[in-house]
Amino acid sequence: MKDLRLYMPVIFTFIMLVAIIFTFTPQFEKASVAHNVLMGGNLLLFVVTIATIAFQKKALSNANPNVFIRSIMTGMLLKMVIGAAAVLIYVQMNPDTYSRYGIFGAMIFYLVYLSVEVYVVMKLNRKKNA
Repeated sequence: MKDLRLYMPVIFTFIMLVAIIFTFTPQFEKASVAHNVLMGGNLLLFVVTIATIAFQKKALSNANPNVFIRSIMTGMLLKMVIGAAAVLIYVQMNPDTYSRYGIFGAMIFYLVYLSVEVYVVMKLNRKKNA
């Protein structure tokens, strides 16, 4: 139950972004933003953020502070590599019709998830036994 409360900001962010994507789909289509790219980016970032928070939570319990710093750097590198790979795969699969604005929207989602992740980890770090 405690773990679920830890992930609630990330889950809430995912649900809010899905609601925004579904609500504004007609406006996105008018602006040449592919809503399926936004949805895929949202899902990918949600999964990777959950994984990195779990990784960082485990690292916080270690007595060596370098382990936590390495987990932060690994999480950031993991997100960048997975994001870049997803963009490359998407562009290779749709060389003529890829949505440039959809990719930029997913980059904005990256910043949103990054801020939520920092919030959750800072909240974890405030605890006495963290």
